[in-house]
Amino acid sequence: MAEAEPSEGGSSCHQWRARGVAALGVVTLLLLGLVGLRGSSGGAEPGSADRVLVVAIPGLRWQDLEAVDTPALDSLLGATAVLSVRAVGVGTDLVEGYLSFNSGNTLAPTWADGESAASISADGIGCSAVLVDAARRGVDPLTGAAAGALGEALRVAGVERTVLGRPLALAGLMDSDGCVDRYSTPDDLAVGDGVTLIDFNGLDATTDVTERVEILRSIDRRLATLEVPSRTLVVIVAPAALDGAAEVTVVGVAPAGDDTSGSGLLRSPTTRRDGYLRSTDLAPTILEALGLAVPSSMNGTAATIVPSATELGARVAEHADLADRVRFRDRAITPVSVMVVAATVLAAAAAARRSVRWSGRLGAMAVALVLLSFLSGLTAYHHLALWVYLVLLVAAAGVVAVIAAGVVAWRPGGPATTGVLCAVLWAVLVIDVVSGGSMQINTPLGYTPTVAGRFQGIGNLAFGLLASSCLVVAVGPSRWSSPRVSDRARWWWVVWVGALSVVVTALPRFGSDVGGTLALIPTIVVAAGIVSGRGLPQRRLAVALGASIGVVAMLGLLDRARPPADRTHLGRFVERLLDGEASIILERKLRANLELFTASIWPTVLVVLLAAVAALLWRRRTQVAHVLRPRLAERAFLGGLATVALLGVLLNDSGVAVPAVMLTVAVPWLASVLTRATEGGRL
Repeated sequence: MAEAEPSEGGSSCHQWRARGVAALGVVTLLLLGLVGLRGSSGGAEPGSADRVLVVAIPGLRWQDLEAVDTPALDSLLGATAVLSVRAVGVGTDLVEGYLSFNSGNTLAPTWADGESAASISADGIGCSAVLVDAARRGVDPLTGAAAGALGEALRVAGVERTVLGRPLALAGLMDSDGCVDRYSTPDDLAVGDGVTLIDFNGLDATTDVTERVEILRSIDRRLATLEVPSRTLVVIVAPAALDGAAEVTVVGVAPAGDDTSGSGLLRSPTTRRDGYLRSTDLAPTILEALGLAVPSSMNGTAATIVPSATELGARVAEHADLADRVRFRDRAITPVSVMVVAATVLAAAAAARRSVRWSGRLGAMAVALVLLSFLSGLTAYHHLALWVYLVLLVAAAGVVAVIAAGVVAWRPGGPATTGVLCAVLWAVLVIDVVSGGSMQINTPLGYTPTVAGRFQGIGNLAFGLLASSCLVVAVGPSRWSSPRVSDRARWWWVVWVGALSVVVTALPRFGSDVGGTLALIPTIVVAAGIVSGRGLPQRRLAVALGASIGVVAMLGLLDRARPPADRTHLGRFVERLLDGEASIILERKLRANLELFTASIWPTVLVVLLAAVAALLWRRRTQVAHVLRPRLAERAFLGGLATVALLGVLLNDSGVAVPAVMLTVAVPWLASVLTRATEGGRL
């Protein structure tokens, strides 16, 4: 019996259906674009002040304030946040913390032979030659930091600077010559004119609970005797964590003025997240409160106050719980990463042995572990013991893999189990970036304030996972042999999935990722070109690269045109380029990638592993070409993967992490689909 020809009406129906889907896609992108370009409320400024009081309590944790009754400290705390104290290294010692606070930038001292923090002393007028020399030697031209930038700005403006405390506390307010106007030990506490910094020691020297309680109570009793004049901006800060550990500490800002009722959460354009602040944001905050210009050497931004109806006690408890989550995440990242890598390697090994069942199961487990590590952000997972969390994570990944396998079995001929999970991972990451990134912040494969690189938008690890899972979703229909899916529909699907991923990566309100945007657009062009069967002429690639730069430039200029308090990382990046700092940015990115190889052995292991795989594939290039020739989707995926991996390394800080994390999606999916392709044969 001859097959019936499709009717003209049916063809017209399919055309209208395709046009309707395309129109819906365009409308969705436009709506996302409008939301992503809209400015966010920057909060209220702390207000103008006649003087500033900085109460520095190194080693103070939010858990301390939750456990101990501190009425004097509570009366000074206004708006609050967890403070990221990381400056240069993994941890931040006290001198580094004070220097970074003073410079409004990351700055660590470089000691000469025989020098250390213990050798710091102050002469009668409050100067320290050892301290300022160590700070000058530690200045990094790539960061643009200036030693004593805050103190120098205050000195030039004629604002008096007083330091009460240890000699090393001079680092908090010293000028470029290493001096302050008044210095003494904190025997008689008093708020002077201008800016006064009071340094309380003790909490940074002990972990004993009983001792810490007594020290904090003693500090609070002394603060109770302090008279704070009106129109004084009060800053409570822990400039370094206990023993220089990489963790968050306390920061609070009481608004200046006669109205002392102002409270809420602190944030800045640097963090763009309520309740988070960097130590480098405090110097610009002080200068703006005094009505002084912020030096260009400061890369921190002034804090604002987001009103909150939550009482101080509840906010302290929330910050303490958040600090616990940060510490738990930092402990969990290594074992979770090891489990994901182990599942990925085992999936590849099963594929090499042509085991369809095990390559699919292990690959699904690897992707499920990645997916659930982000979904952990929706739970109070940090209240569990670490080993309990890890066991539950593995068990839940197994359940999710079984469910995904059931979905595949329910729809014969559908995508593989690993492909289903990759699609879910892509959807979760897109939703997370659009909704504010709650599943990225403080989760094992997300970002954290102890790294202090990003607090909002999309991080390098999440971008690598988004890009690789996006490619799986984009090329998925090209693996189907259904006659209902035309070649043109497959091409449009790649473009649509890629465009959505670019939108959420690029827009300032969402991903705000410069390097990711520049890498993703050419990637989609490569994948779409292979799927279309029209090849990849050089002119098309050049147009794609030009379009990437144009999109980033347009979004960056729009972001830069917004008020400084509303600008994101993207707008500040464009402003630095316009200020002629392109070479500095490139040098910094290159150094950040090179430092990865000295900080850990794993990047070197990754490079060696990739080189070995590349050599193996080259030796068997004939067999590989034979397998891939009829498989359009896999060729499009590999072409896009190579493009985004290369550009991701070149365009991102610590970009080596991008291809590394992409393998946790790419290897399981390829192991699953190519094992089926070579079943019964040998690659």
